[in-house]
Amino acid sequence: MMKKKKIFHIQLFVKLNPENGLLMGGYIPGLDSTSIAGSSVLKYGARLVPASLWNDSNNNPAPSLMLSHTALPFGLLTHRVLELQPTFGITTDRVADVVKSSLLDGTHRVFGMLLPTPENEAFVRAVLELPTYSVDRYTTSTTAALEGEASSLVDNVASSVFNSQREFFRGAAKTLGDARLDRVYDGKLLRRVEVTQTGIL
Repeated sequence: MMKKKKIFHIQLFVKLNPENGLLMGGYIPGLDSTSIAGSSVLKYGARLVPASLWNDSNNNPAPSLMLSHTALPFGLLTHRVLELQPTFGITTDRVADVVKSSLLDGTHRVFGMLLPTPENEAFVRAVLELPTYSVDRYTTSTTAALEGEASSLVDNVASSVFNSQREFFRGAAKTLGDARLDRVYDGKLLRRVEVTQTGIL
């Protein structure tokens, strides 16, 4: 019996969107979108993978059957409309704004939800606690924020130190022609989160 070889070996969670609270995952290193003979395909190394899964109108339900992003505050799986790559978002309760959540209905489609198990919620909560990059200053998404004057002083010092370091290293990188600055964006997780094994339930 032949063992079927995996097409994709690693998927990454890369970002907590500060605007809509989506935890973004499904990013596959080395997977690119391209066009061949007028058709869109995904290229992974020497392999070409059909890209009709997400943009096939036959797979999209009628508007009346679409689930709104406001249906649940946590754990909905969503995908950007017409996005070819298998990236997805998990709704979180980091943005307690029904209006912002409802705006996702115009750009994304809900296609599932997390299984309601303690392990699944614990995983997402753990990722949400990871530090994220901010264009203004280094920050963490922890909900256990300290209060009081001492906290404010520490916060200001940390912000000042971070901004000074950031400007120094960004300036040095530009001088040396380092293009990695293009991969720095607001909400980027500052720890690597890999999904190394997947399966079908």
